[in-house]
Amino acid sequence: MDRSTGFIYRNDGDMRSHEFLLYSLVRGIKPSRVLEIGVRSGVSTFAMTQAISDGQIDCDYHVCDLDPACLCLSPQLPIDVTFHIESSDD
Repeated sequence: MDRSTGFIYRNDGDMRSHEFLLYSLVRGIKPSRVLEIGVRSGVSTFAMTQAISDGQIDCDYHVCDLDPACLCLSPQLPIDVTFHIESSDD
């Protein structure tokens, strides 16, 4: 809790609380390229790729993760995504 404002913020790793923000940012910014480093549940990936699809944005989307399991997201996403199985330092 931020004592100055009384605002309670829980960051327990649940991206659900941020998905609309990510969706809105992508729709508003209309990026030509996105690089997402690290995928846990895929919530942010789904939100941003849906924004790209809905906004008909011409965008290259790349995901970098060490876990090959993130590849299973690919068929479920509304756009084509390039997956890189490597560390964020690479």
